[in-house]
Amino acid sequence: MIHDDHIPPNSLVVELKPKWGFLPSCPLIQSDSPKLSISRFQLHQRTKLKCGDISVISEYDPIDLFSGTKEGILKAIKALTENPQGNLKIFRNQKKSKLEPNEIEELIQIIYNNLSQSSLKRLLDMQYLDVWDIECLPPIIEKAGNVTWDDFISDQNIINGIKKMIDEKYRLPKSKEEVIKLRDNLTKEEAKIFIAAFCLSQAAKDCSYMILFENQKIINPKIFIF
Repeated sequence: MIHDDHIPPNSLVVELKPKWGFLPSCPLIQSDSPKLSISRFQLHQRTKLKCGDISVISEYDPIDLFSGTKEGILKAIKALTENPQGNLKIFRNQKKSKLEPNEIEELIQIIYNNLSQSSLKRLLDMQYLDVWDIECLPPIIEKAGNVTWDDFISDQNIINGIKKMIDEKYRLPKSKEEVIKLRDNLTKEEAKIFIAAFCLSQAAKDCSYMILFENQKIINPKIFIF
């Protein structure tokens, strides 16, 4: 949902950047790849530390946030409050602020309730559109041909294909042989659907998830994604 006035007066706004909430599972990924067992966020943390961009690795892991358990969400939010690195911002009456301990507990409950019900769950579903993983995409990109984003959003077949992927929770076959056969026999239109789906998943992995509380009271949250 797109919202114009992100931080209205006399409000408490929590802005989260959830990041990539699952591990890739494409059978074409090398079996010893660390990305199969360590979240993209945590891998990136190690790269940033090595490059000197950060002085300490954040304990935050998006997989905890999207775990569906209160314990996982608690671990994620506490890690973000201790070392936000721009992935957690608090605005109180339009000024940067911090959460009080009781507000953290209430926020965790709200996120826990929302995860199983609506927008955070839908956000994860959008991320799951990345079924091939970027390192397995080049042959599919080649098969899709020279297309632009305008081509994607004006093609109803592509739109319908992506909707079907979301509704039916599309997953690749489990064996490497089956996946290679599927990839090699894709039509140009099917390749376009997978490329468009990947682009949408990338946006979902890097969007902001904002929780707005009017009158600075942690009740009746309004949730926006942009």
